[in-house]
Amino acid sequence: MTKFLWCRKASEVRRAAPMPSGEISVVFPAEVLADFLPEILGYRLGGVAALRHMMPAVGSEVASPELDVTDDGLFPFGIGSSPWDDEGTPQRPRPLLAHGTVDEPLYDLLHGSALGQRPTGSGRRDTASFAPWFHFTRAPIPGPSTTVVAPGTAGSDRELAEAVGEGVWIDQLGYAFPDPVSSAFGGEVRLGYRIRQGRIAEPIRGGTVGGVLFADAGAPSVLRSIHHIGSHPRLVGRLSTPTMAVEGMTVSSSG
Repeated sequence: MTKFLWCRKASEVRRAAPMPSGEISVVFPAEVLADFLPEILGYRLGGVAALRHMMPAVGSEVASPELDVTDDGLFPFGIGSSPWDDEGTPQRPRPLLAHGTVDEPLYDLLHGSALGQRPTGSGRRDTASFAPWFHFTRAPIPGPSTTVVAPGTAGSDRELAEAVGEGVWIDQLGYAFPDPVSSAFGGEVRLGYRIRQGRIAEPIRGGTVGGVLFADAGAPSVLRSIHHIGSHPRLVGRLSTPTMAVEGMTVSSSG
C-alpha cells in the first residue's frame, strides 16, 4: 500500500502546478509540523532561552486560545519517554501552553538552579536536533521529550479542508530549517495541494512557505494565527499532533 502511495505522489510531483503567492491559509499535517515545531517550542520555552531572556513570560499569551501543548515524558511509544530524565529527575507531563498562554517551561538541574526554579524532568542529552546516539558526547540541557498538541474540534483532515475553504495543503517540505533562536522556519514545497471550495484539489510544488512561531504582542506569528485544529492526532518522531491550519501565511511561488 505504501509503495502505491509513493508512486502516486511521484506522479503528482511531475505534473504539479506552481505554488500561488501571497498571504494564504496553509494546512500543515503532522509529518510537516514534526520538522520544526518540537525543536523551536522546546528551546523557546526552556531554561536556556529563559537564562538568555528570550523566553516569553509565564502567563503571557503567545498562541491561539485553542492551542494546548504538553511536553510528555511518559507518552506511550514516544522517543523521549522514560521514567527519569538524563539527570535522574522523574519524568511527567509538563503543560507548555494552556489555551495559548505559557504555562510551565522546561528546566534541568543547572538552569533551574540558576533561575530559582525546580527541575521539571527535562534534562536531556539528546534533543530534537541531536539523536539518542549522541547521548554521551554532551552535557544535559533542558529539552523536550515528546511534544503533544491536544486535539481540536475541526474533525478529520477532510472536514478541516472544508472549514478552510480556500488555501494550500502542504504535503512535503524539502527541509523546514527551524531556527530556535529566532523561532523562524521556512522551506521549499516539494509537494502540496490547492484547497478549492473546501476540497483538496490539484497538486502544486515549488516556492517557499515559512514564518515565525513567536512574536511580540500585536505582531503576527504562526502560533497566534492557528485557526483550525484537527481532531485526530498522529505521532511522528517527537511530535504528536493533529493537522493544523494557519491563517494568512506568506507563500511565495517559483513559477
